[in-house]
Formats: sequence, structure tokens, C-alpha cells
Amino acid sequence: MIKWSFIKEYVILAETLSFTKAAELSYITQPALSRHIAILEEEFDCRLFERSTREVKLTPSGEVVYEAFRSILNLYETARWQAKSLAVNPIENIIINSPYYWTGDYTEPLINRFVEDYPSCNVSVNSCQPIDGLMGLENGECDIFISMEMKDISTLISGVPFAKEELHVFMDNEHCYTQKKVISLNDFNNQPYIYMKGFERWKREYLQGMAQKLIFPSIVECCEQIDIIGLTLKQTKGLCILPYSVKYMNRSYLINKPFAEAQFVDMWVYYRIDNHNPMIEKFLKANNLLSYQK
Repeated sequence: MIKWSFIKEYVILAETLSFTKAAELSYITQPALSRHIAILEEEFDCRLFERSTREVKLTPSGEVVYEAFRSILNLYETARWQAKSLAVNPIENIIINSPYYWTGDYTEPLINRFVEDYPSCNVSVNSCQPIDGLMGLENGECDIFISMEMKDISTLISGVPFAKEELHVFMDNEHCYTQKKVISLNDFNNQPYIYMKGFERWKREYLQGMAQKLIFPSIVECCEQIDIIGLTLKQTKGLCILPYSVKYMNRSYLINKPFAEAQFVDMWVYYRIDNHNPMIEKFLKANNLLSYQK
């Protein structure tokens, strides 16, 4: 039978590759550690470590088990931290991740309505980029993530749409389209198309729509961070479809134009379904979003 302590001991041994060191860090004897590893190998019906007089190393099966056990320990630590946080102060804290350029239009109004109903709650806001905010939510580092609709998310995350954000086309201020009043999809033909990291599905949908209309960008390139989108657009002379609020980054060398036929993206409040902080439900309730929960 596998005990919880065996999992921790296994991870320590896999990371130190030393029975002596792992036994010392696990506060057990080396023979006891060897017995526990043997029990695990019997349970998995395969060798997990290659042992010799000179070295200890993981087998391919051992690598798989290590990754699984490491994930289990990470989930345990996250759950333990969240449980402790709720026990110490079950109703007085909420942590929100959100990009700063949505603060004035979306994040602050949501928080203000919440604080009016729950003034004793301590609200912490982490400014971040969308992909980092989502990762923070997935890792249990925040309770709420406010952003535009994210296409590829974990099944542990649910959300509520609460507003619509207009999409604009951003370009360098020396681009040949700067004199245009509006941009159409046809304008992307033979132009570099730049998309943001983390929005690959969004990119695929746009490219499919363009291809149906026989519109083909000259290149398709990923920009790793929103903070360097200006540099990327200047270097590539490309076009990037972004939410209108990105203009609040105050980059004088960036120009944005609306689409000829207005296009929008939904703004969402995201949360983990296994996060039992009661303030999440209160946040949704204060903003009249409970009836829209998915």
C-alpha cells in the first residue's frame, strides 16, 4: 500500500539521485527508503530507478512517475494554502488578476460595486498580461481573473461574460494604412499579420475567416509580450488585432483603427470552480453576474 510519505520520499530521491541524501532529507534510514521505493516499484510493476555502485538515475518509467508525483505535491500545497487562508480569514480577502489597460473601463467599476456591498473585504489587484493572469488563476495565485474571452482554458476554470470590448487594428505610426479611417479584413491581404502569444485559437479563427475570402497575409508572426507589440509592429510593418483598451498603454508610435464592420470580444470574469473562497460568489452577486454563471 502506498503511503503519502512514499510520494514525498520518491520526489526527493528523484531530485537528489542519492539514497543517502534523500534518506537524510526524509528523516528516515537508508534501508527504510530502499524498502519504500521497492514497494512503489512493485505497485507500478516496473523499475523506477537504475542503481549502480557509482550512480542512481531515473528510468523512463521513473521520469513519468516523478512528473505525476510532483504534480500531486504541487496540488496538495496549493490546496493546503487555500484551506489555511480560508480558515484564517474566510470572508475578508479576494485577489484579482487583470491587465492594467482594462482598469478604468472594467476592473475598477467591478471592484467599486463589490466594495460598496462588502466594505470590510480586503481587495488585492495584480496587474498582469492576459496570459500571465490566466496562469496565475490556474495555479491558485488569485481568486478572480478579469480579461477578454480566453479560448483555451482549463476545465477547472469557469467564467461569466459581463461586457463587450471593441476590437481595433493596431499598427506602427509609419504604416501605409495610417490615413485610413477604418480597416477591413481585405486590408490584411499581403500584409504581415501579428498575433499575441496565448491567443493561437483566436489567430486560427481569423486566418480561417480570411482564407474563406481569399485573403492571405504575407507572414504570420507571434509577439511574445504586449509590452513589445510596438517594436514588433515597427519591425514587421504588420497589423495586429487587439482590444481597443490597449490604447491606454499610451504608446505614441502606435496607431489604432476600427474595423469597417465593428467587431467585438466579450469581457469575462473568470474563477476556479474548486476555489471555495466565499467572496468570489459575493463578487459576482454584487455585479449582478450570478444568473449568468456557467
